[in-house]
Amino acid sequence: MKKLKLIMIFAMLVIILFTSCDLLKPTGTLTLSATDPWLPTITFSGQKTQLEKDQTMTVTATVSPAPDTYAWYLDGKAISGATTNSLTIGSTLEIGTHVITLIVGKGDYRSSEEFSMEVIPVAAAATLAINPATITNGTINTTYTFTLTAASLPANLTQVKFNWNFGDGTTDSETVTVSNKTASTTISHAYTADSAYGLVVTIDDGTNTLATAYASILIGTANAGTNYDLTVLDQWTAANSGGYGITVDTWDISTLPNGVVFDLKFDAYSMPDKFIVEYPDGTIVYNSGWRGDASYEGPKYPGGIAGIGAGQSLAMFAKGTQQYFKITIIGGESGTAWEYSMKARQP
Repeated sequence: MKKLKLIMIFAMLVIILFTSCDLLKPTGTLTLSATDPWLPTITFSGQKTQLEKDQTMTVTATVSPAPDTYAWYLDGKAISGATTNSLTIGSTLEIGTHVITLIVGKGDYRSSEEFSMEVIPVAAAATLAINPATITNGTINTTYTFTLTAASLPANLTQVKFNWNFGDGTTDSETVTVSNKTASTTISHAYTADSAYGLVVTIDDGTNTLATAYASILIGTANAGTNYDLTVLDQWTAANSGGYGITVDTWDISTLPNGVVFDLKFDAYSMPDKFIVEYPDGTIVYNSGWRGDASYEGPKYPGGIAGIGAGQSLAMFAKGTQQYFKITIIGGESGTAWEYSMKARQP
């Protein structure tokens, strides 16, 4: 009997304790969801697996559900100031493999994603060649064929676009498949008038011009030109005057220091003439177009009259390794006359 009383007293004490203690009363409800722990989806856009030295890329992260904080890391080290969903990186990276990590946070939770990239040495600049690079004593209405070859193209380039201008107003382009960093095509053209023309070809990747090449085409028989020596600076040296036909003059600059630049002044008077400067051979650094009175405008002067007879071109080129340059003058028709002078100077 005594034991029963003790049990009843203990039960009553337990009831009193649970009903009177505020600490044991419920204060709310606990709801669990799929975001506890927080598991966002992180995706990147704009990242590259390879990047040439000193180039940059911008990476953007899309995080869902959205986080409160962003922190970017390079090879395990925090990137100072990189605390948004976008990161521009690359200009200071060394050659080799790197790991880019993004850590995002929401409350006390953290989640991360990363990708690897490789910084590679700068590739050799793309080159472009035209073969043949020079045609002399060509004839009108004869079709000439040129092979265009691009080399050292970027490793990830699958197509390249060739663009060309034959110098008589005829232009065209073609997209060519790249194989082993090279691409090639052939183009053909017939000129309808005696003159000197500059074939200009460029290649591009759809955004940037990668290389440019030139070819010099002389249709018609050239007059015997003159060889000149340009030996002084800051002084105009006059060439012999001329007239109808095609004249090619050669100027020796072997005594002048490398780096000096060259100026040209000319006068074609009223009947149109054209002045073309090459340096080095095959590279046209200046083409005056047909210069003379506008009343001569017509099919005899392809491309039209570019300006009055008198003109000049300053700092056309700087002296490099080649020790001479050429000037071709085209006198468009019988009775024309022209003159020109050259000057070398320090830039």
